[in-house]
Amino acid sequence: MKIVIIKNFLKKILPLKPQREVKKLDTRYGSRDLMENWYDVETYFKEESFKKNIELKTLRPFFNNLQSKKDLVGVEVGMGNGLNSLNILNNLDIKKLYIIDRNLPPLPPGDKVLKDERVSRV
Repeated sequence: MKIVIIKNFLKKILPLKPQREVKKLDTRYGSRDLMENWYDVETYFKEESFKKNIELKTLRPFFNNLQSKKDLVGVEVGMGNGLNSLNILNNLDIKKLYIIDRNLPPLPPGDKVLKDERVSRV
């Protein structure tokens, strides 16, 4: 008797609906699917500034406190086009930089990163 009551209750609150197809998300670096939770992707892609693969000349503010340090060992998770990694190598006293990224190696100028003897890609 209790089982029948529970089954009837569950049928009312959990009606059977066909499962909808789940969209497979594109999680590659720079994909709209990955970025749409954080950015206005329409504006971002319309401006096309992301296509400018320009080497950075100054450190990001976060790294300023590391400029006086020597023999730094760092890790960058997700190197994208390699521009931040290249900036770190050019502007800090880096002993070793580990790059963790599942994507293909970057295009120029970021490709210089993986050629640097101080870098190991994991």
